[in-house]
Amino acid sequence: AESTPIELSISLFPGEDTAEVEAQVRAWGGEVKDRAQSDLLGAGLRVSLPAHRLTELVGLRGVAWVEPYLPMELHNDRARSIMQVNQAQSTLAGLGTNLYGAGQIVAVADTGLDTGNESTLSLDFRGRLVRAFALGRPGDWSDGLWYGGEPQGGHGTHVAGSVLGNGSLSGANPSAHQYTSSFAGVAPEASLVFQSVMDSTGGLSGIPYDLKVLFTQAYNEGARIHTNSWGHPTGGSYPNYTYGAYDASARYADEYMWQNPQALVLFSAGNAGRDANSNGVIDPDSIGSPGTAKNVLTVGATENNRPPGAGFGGYSNYRWGTGSWEALFPVNPIHDDYISNNINGLAAFSSRGPTDDGRVKPEVVAPGTDIISARSHASGAEAGWGVYNSHYVYMGGTSMSTPLTAGAAALVRQYYNQVKGYSNPSGALIKATLINGAQNIAPGQYGTGSTQEIPNATPNNVIGFGRVNLVNSLALNPNEHMAYWDEKAGIGTSAVRTYTVVITQTVTSGDSFVVTLAWTDYPGTVGAGKALVNDLDLEVTAPGGTQYKGNGGAAWDRLNNSERVVIQNPAAGTYQITVRGYNVPNGPQPFALVVRSPYLTTSVTTPTPTSTSTPTSTPTRTPTTQITGTPTRTPTRTSTPATPFRRRAVLPLILRPAPAAPTPTPTRTSTPTPTATPGMTTVTLTSIADACVLEGYPTLNFGDAEDMWVGYDDYLDPDGKIARSMVKFNIAGIPAGATIHSAKLRIYLLGSWEFPGYLDRVVAYQAAGNWTETGVTWNNKPAMGTSYGYVDVPPYSDPGGWYELDVTALVRGWLNGSIPNQGILIRGDETSGYSSSWRSFSTREGPYPPQLVVRYTSSALEAPAVETPAPAAGVRKYILQELVPGEGRTEGDGRVLGYPGQ
Repeated sequence: AESTPIELSISLFPGEDTAEVEAQVRAWGGEVKDRAQSDLLGAGLRVSLPAHRLTELVGLRGVAWVEPYLPMELHNDRARSIMQVNQAQSTLAGLGTNLYGAGQIVAVADTGLDTGNESTLSLDFRGRLVRAFALGRPGDWSDGLWYGGEPQGGHGTHVAGSVLGNGSLSGANPSAHQYTSSFAGVAPEASLVFQSVMDSTGGLSGIPYDLKVLFTQAYNEGARIHTNSWGHPTGGSYPNYTYGAYDASARYADEYMWQNPQALVLFSAGNAGRDANSNGVIDPDSIGSPGTAKNVLTVGATENNRPPGAGFGGYSNYRWGTGSWEALFPVNPIHDDYISNNINGLAAFSSRGPTDDGRVKPEVVAPGTDIISARSHASGAEAGWGVYNSHYVYMGGTSMSTPLTAGAAALVRQYYNQVKGYSNPSGALIKATLINGAQNIAPGQYGTGSTQEIPNATPNNVIGFGRVNLVNSLALNPNEHMAYWDEKAGIGTSAVRTYTVVITQTVTSGDSFVVTLAWTDYPGTVGAGKALVNDLDLEVTAPGGTQYKGNGGAAWDRLNNSERVVIQNPAAGTYQITVRGYNVPNGPQPFALVVRSPYLTTSVTTPTPTSTSTPTSTPTRTPTTQITGTPTRTPTRTSTPATPFRRRAVLPLILRPAPAAPTPTPTRTSTPTPTATPGMTTVTLTSIADACVLEGYPTLNFGDAEDMWVGYDDYLDPDGKIARSMVKFNIAGIPAGATIHSAKLRIYLLGSWEFPGYLDRVVAYQAAGNWTETGVTWNNKPAMGTSYGYVDVPPYSDPGGWYELDVTALVRGWLNGSIPNQGILIRGDETSGYSSSWRSFSTREGPYPPQLVVRYTSSALEAPAVETPAPAAGVRKYILQELVPGEGRTEGDGRVLGYPGQ
């Protein structure tokens, strides 16, 4: 029915106030349920709205993206050994180091904790609770609840026990650091911040819409590790939820970690694994948000070591095709496999990647079936997978593998604090260390060829980089050593950091030289075709000159913010490790680098050039290996000109259809034309100069061409060269001292070269140098200054269209004199070879001159006026793909991801 209310998450453009949208939602009979603020990106709203108002909502000015809002749900002894925790602790104890989590504070957000009373709290936790928050039931953080005649509690206590329960009720002796024969968690001497989010109905409404609020509360209590065994529902009662989406929750998680680089947030991958097409292989694409976030560590689940018939309880005697699970796993080899009998097998329910933009998820896996951990003593605690005794209970799920990994993260952090003397390791360093040690468990436990459970190469979308292995991560194997760099100053576009290590003896044991790069990326834009913003590259050069790219591909990884190189049986000699800033629009970008190998030394000095967000030189390009079987590009090429042509022909863009009849061309004037809205002035300025420069024609000027390129064309000169563009505006008509509320660069797409459906990120930079339209060439082009807004531009589709980039901060600098007005430099994806691409935009000589739309008030004391929603026709804002305004973006199966603003 038209009046049926629906729950929605609304993302606004940067600089837009929520007041106008909130007022309209209420006017339509809706309700504003929560808000999210952002210092980096646009604000967000959680609302309830009559369904028939959806089309009008996406048409409101300031609305960038609308998506369904769904409630969060839970992702519901031997694991320590499987993860090599006992072995690591034993080895270090022999060296005089007790690594049990002391001094570390871990936050758990879950249903509740045991009795909810410090004086009666289980001995497994007593004395180590820093603080408990009752976010779902005021004044009550216990882990017991009866609702609808069913017990709802117990999950949070089990999770907390896996992180840091000390096993006091199962034979451990904490005073002597003896935990191996008990049900202790991974970090049994760490301290706990607990956030109870279960409400009075058993739901998780205590989780705020803006996840930054949740994480910050725990951070302020000293927690630097935050573990979460819940996420948005996947499938089931919510069939329209899109697996793999980078949504508002994922963005808020990424934003928190960007703003708090010492923090590491973990999320469970989810339990949506199934074999829907009955081919004997678990289907891909079942990761739920917020586990789809870039910066968090997402954890999948492996099987435990509790074989059937060995006297274990829980589900150890059951197969995956048992009971209600038979519909999920209907055929062999999955159907008849036992649930907990092979530590190198993945739990069938564990959600698989990739994300919608192709990123690897999960990053790591850990045991998640038949896990014994603490049982809540409160009334209303569930029995899970089976009660072990009055103090412990079996449970299974990625809910269980995630806290085990969080405990390992706490031990890694303690290792840096205590063994390395490093007091403030970044979250990226801890993440890189866990990934560096992750163990490849391919081929898994069943199947061959197309039905092999786990692909041989890592990373993959089944196990990520592998199963957590603490002995590997801390380089505790015989003759093994590690090195690390936590580069908090970061690097910018085109900057390079080089590190040199030496392996003193050739390795023949089958062990490996492993290098891992991880960085906490700038938060992406909700609904974007590509979540990665700041793109770094990892390269390792072996003594013989062989070069290895991060994540094992022939081409650079342009999607992930974790990269690893593994060289088995490395030869003795000097290895050069290079980290490059390929494209860093929101820099500088900090990063962490971890290296381990037998016979490793770092005696050679590591050069550390000054980081900058301004490129120091054109990026060095590695010749691309010819790949057989690559997709054929569909556009028809013009022949390459022997000499440059003037005007259009100098940029042999395409054999493209002429643009559709243009909308009336804006008056070309640098004089502001105020709108009639009281209090707020909106001016549309057209460019006074624009030009394209081509690396392939370094001395030629193309200032009179009708279009300008950004990106890389692999047919130029003839090996392919970079194209960049720049544009100038005269803002003299804006009064000095005016308050600029927004400034948007608008450019009109005329053509492209790319595979169908690929998005090319176009970034606006400060032009840091003088230039003229008739004199600028590649050789004298201005340098790139600070980066500002970006937009993901799909390939050209008749009739093209306008795209906007937010340059508010740049124009403010022009107006107040802190930044010289030398124009805007525009840059695209400059990857060479197989993935090369370009975009072409109209110049002022063409049909659609570039525009700068500025909204300002003439006095800093004036508040922005509320304007009538009137989106410009045809504008595709920010990250939107080629979409019909108001229509939902869907996956191939028709599931709705979200709706773009107009």
